[in-house]
Amino acid sequence: MRYQTPEDVTWKNLKTGVVLLNLTSGEYYTLNDTAADIWRHAIEGESREAIVACLLDTYKDVSTEDLARHVDESMEYFLGEKLLVEVEE
Repeated sequence: MRYQTPEDVTWKNLKTGVVLLNLTSGEYYTLNDTAADIWRHAIEGESREAIVACLLDTYKDVSTEDLARHVDESMEYFLGEKLLVEVEE
């Protein structure tokens, strides 16, 4: 599955992570470094498996299972808040 940012969501990279704004709801989100990394990989069109593999290189002290669970939880949150949408491959 691939993902993209909906038209009504705008975002900006910051030194400390990513900031998102849902223009429809007016909700504002700040992502920490790990969530920001997941977000960036997702909007670049990477699959869940590719995101986990890339993050394993960055977060070497985290187990594959823990990192995969965090990716799943983050993606579920992004989709639930309509900050990402699934796109057909």
